[in-house]
Amino acid sequence: MPNLAIKGSLTYGGREVNVDIGIELKPLTILIGPNLSGKSLTLMCLAKLARTIIARGYVHDRIEELPQSLECVGDSLNYDYAIYVDAYRVMLQPFMKIRPMLDKIRRVTEGLVDENLRGIRSSILLDVDTLNKSLSEDEVAKDLRIKTSMILLNDAMKVFEKARNGFQLMIEEASKTFGERGEDFRRALSHFMPLFIEHVNLMGNNSAWRWYDFELGNTSFNVEELSSVYAPSLVVFYALHTYALPQNSVLLVEEPEVHAHPSLALFLGYFLNRLVRDSEQRLRSGEKPWVFHVVVSTHSMDFLRGALMAGEDTVGVYVFDRDVTEGKITVKPWSGGAVIPGFTESRLLTMFGGKG
Repeated sequence: MPNLAIKGSLTYGGREVNVDIGIELKPLTILIGPNLSGKSLTLMCLAKLARTIIARGYVHDRIEELPQSLECVGDSLNYDYAIYVDAYRVMLQPFMKIRPMLDKIRRVTEGLVDENLRGIRSSILLDVDTLNKSLSEDEVAKDLRIKTSMILLNDAMKVFEKARNGFQLMIEEASKTFGERGEDFRRALSHFMPLFIEHVNLMGNNSAWRWYDFELGNTSFNVEELSSVYAPSLVVFYALHTYALPQNSVLLVEEPEVHAHPSLALFLGYFLNRLVRDSEQRLRSGEKPWVFHVVVSTHSMDFLRGALMAGEDTVGVYVFDRDVTEGKITVKPWSGGAVIPGFTESRLLTMFGGKG
C-alpha cells in the first residue's frame, strides 16, 4: 500500500510546531485523536498530492496555501482525483438563503453601464463569484457529477442498498438476544439512515438538491425543510460519486459523523468500508481497474466500530496526539487499546464524576 509522509514545521499562534507524520494508507484509513493534532492537515496534504482537487473553494484555497515549510510526500500515490468533504458542509442550508441575494447583486451590478463605474462593477462581480465558489456546495456537486460514470454510480448504489439491508438484518438478529426488550431495541436502531440526498439536473441548465425520507416515503427539493441530518447524508452522496469516478480517486472526509446520531455514525463507518471492500474486490478481478480509497478524520467511536464491523483487513487506524512539551505532533498506528487520546478521556471522567 502507498505511504504518506508529512515533514517540516508550521507556525501556530506564534510558536513553531514540528510535524513528522507517517502513515500507511489502507483502502479505508481512519484518523483519530484530539482536536488540533494534525488530522485535517493530513487530509489536506493528501489532497495536494492528487492531480485534481474537487472541494469547496474555501477549502481548496486552504489546501493551496499550506506553508512551504511543510513537505507532503506520497510514496507510490497515484490519485487522479481527491474529493474533499469538509466539516462545514452544513453551510449548504444557510447558503441557499444567501444565494438569491448574491444573484440579485450580480443582476444589479451587470446593469451598471456607466464607463466610470467599470472598476467598481468588475470588483463587485469578482467578489460575488468568489463568495459563490467559496461557500457553495452546488459547484462541488456539479463538478463531481460531470466526471462520474453512470454505470459505476449504479454499481455504487447497489452496494449502498446491500449495506442498508445488511445493517438492518444485523439489527434484527441482535434484537432477538434482548428478550422482551428486543422490539424496543430494534425500533430504536432502525432509524439508522432516515434520509438520502442527491443532486439532480432541472430544466434550463439548472440543478437542485433532492431528498428522500426512507421511512415516510416523502421527497422534496426544499432542503430548508430538513434538520441538519442532511450533513451525514452528503457523506453518502460524495462516497457514491467518488466510487463512480473512472480514475484513481480518494475521498477525504472531515468528521463524517457531524450531526449524525450514534446509529447513523455506526452505519456510515459500516457503509464506507463496504464500499471500499467492493472496490478492492472488483479491482482484483479487473472489473473496475481504478483505485478508490477513503480517508476520514473522526471523533466518533461509533463510526470506528461500524467500519470495523464490515471487516478489519481493509481498515487502517492511526492515533494522532500533541506533545505539548516538545511542541510536536505524534502519530502511531492504533493497536486496539482501550485508551485513545480524544476518545476516552470523557468516559474516564464520567467514571469518577461526582465522587469528589
